[in-house]
Amino acid sequence: MTGPEQERWLLDGLGQSKARWNVIAQQTIMAAFDYDLGPGQIVNLDQWDGYPPARSRILDFIATHWVSNPVVLGGNWHTHWVNDLKTDLTDPAAKTIATEFVGTSISSGAGWDADVRAGLAANPHVKFYNGSYRGYVICDVTERRWRADLRIVLDARDALSPAYTIAAFEVRDGVPGAYRIDAGDGIVGRVTDAATGAALPNVQVTVLREDGSRLVASTTDPSGGGSRLRAAGQLHRRRERGRLRAGEPPGDGRPGRADEARPAADPGGDHGRRRPCHPGPQAEAKASDLVLGNDLLALAVSAGTDDPQLSGVTVGKPLDLAAVGRLDQLDWINLPYASATQPRGTNAWQQRTVRSSAVEVLSATSPLASVRATGVSTAVADLQVVTTYTVRLNEPWVLAESLFTNVGTTSRTFWTGDALDHDGAGQRSGVAGHGTITSSTPTDYPPAAPWIGMTGSDRQTYGLLYEEADFAAYNWVMSQRQVTLAPGGTFTLRRRIVAVDSGAGADPFAVLGQL
Repeated sequence: MTGPEQERWLLDGLGQSKARWNVIAQQTIMAAFDYDLGPGQIVNLDQWDGYPPARSRILDFIATHWVSNPVVLGGNWHTHWVNDLKTDLTDPAAKTIATEFVGTSISSGAGWDADVRAGLAANPHVKFYNGSYRGYVICDVTERRWRADLRIVLDARDALSPAYTIAAFEVRDGVPGAYRIDAGDGIVGRVTDAATGAALPNVQVTVLREDGSRLVASTTDPSGGGSRLRAAGQLHRRRERGRLRAGEPPGDGRPGRADEARPAADPGGDHGRRRPCHPGPQAEAKASDLVLGNDLLALAVSAGTDDPQLSGVTVGKPLDLAAVGRLDQLDWINLPYASATQPRGTNAWQQRTVRSSAVEVLSATSPLASVRATGVSTAVADLQVVTTYTVRLNEPWVLAESLFTNVGTTSRTFWTGDALDHDGAGQRSGVAGHGTITSSTPTDYPPAAPWIGMTGSDRQTYGLLYEEADFAAYNWVMSQRQVTLAPGGTFTLRRRIVAVDSGAGADPFAVLGQL
């Protein structure tokens, strides 16, 4: 970044320049980017957002000194960007004074791609973004216009991988701001809700080779737009597969249409094989797992995937969860556990005390979809644990009921509950009556209402809403209650697993209280 001497040199050069095009070539992103969709602000301090006074001085100088056709070039964020630059980057109505083109990496990936995509809706000055492909930018400049072609390759590991233009933008002489002039090569289009026509953001689209292997996968932007690049002879039209969705019978294998999408994340696969429902680096579910979805959310339950943090006991537990149009920001939900002692300490959440041996589909047709996981406690003898997940249309939750049965001949006392782990940007926990939890010290939080939750910068709130309030919240967020069962006795733990938009209010957990 500029120190005082270099900043003076830059501004003096811009002020004295007689050039038609004035280029500021620097190493990162000058435009602002707020990762929080709500009233708060989360920024990356390793770009110009970490140096706002210096950025303001440069942009104010460009505006007040009428610098001719300013163009900023940047990189170092492993992704393609086209940005409008303004003197007030927080005001979408502010006048655009310059254009920024950012080139992606040649080979390195972008593990933060999902966080950027989740925040695009709060940053309308970003005209284009792509984090799925590696490549470069070609700039062709004449007296009348500046053209930038954003180039990508399908596979940066393959020296023979063909290159494509994913988008082309132009800036005209004397007119600040870039506009798109080319839709790009290959397959392009928008993904929309077949019923309403509304654009569907954050829909993962996968292109397969003829042999069924994956060629590319990317995610639609806030307008539902996306690009899929084609090499001759490599692609075929993807076929819709069977579903496990409330209100809809399993699919019949008819070819799907590239220009439409269902109003919920579709589980795929026939006869027990289903594909993951949520895009992004947090997603864990694989083809062997089960997905329940409706018109508002989708939940993936492990039927074989093993998370290293819950090694040996992941089967039967939720892996991925998101509201429709949102990215999965969940690591997992440890639901349920059954411990002989009360969980304490910073690793209390890492309970490996319920192991499921079977996960089966109970219903895959209207009016509901349902899955059952059958197992036992690894810590409490003679304790059988059966959890049933059920989703219905028009409900922003999946009902989870865990039935504990003492199949032994003596009474058993144990601790049970669940633990949530949010892994996305801006992670924070909430407990009814205690607001957002800021302490990192494990503490008991008696809830004022029967819910616990987690959220992040994308303003999507996850929650567990319990039927009964006789539990304590603990640690970063888990529920704990003690149960005693006589021989043959049973106890049912009922809760709703929620994924909802938290709205624009200051309290992202208020929506859980409303539910």
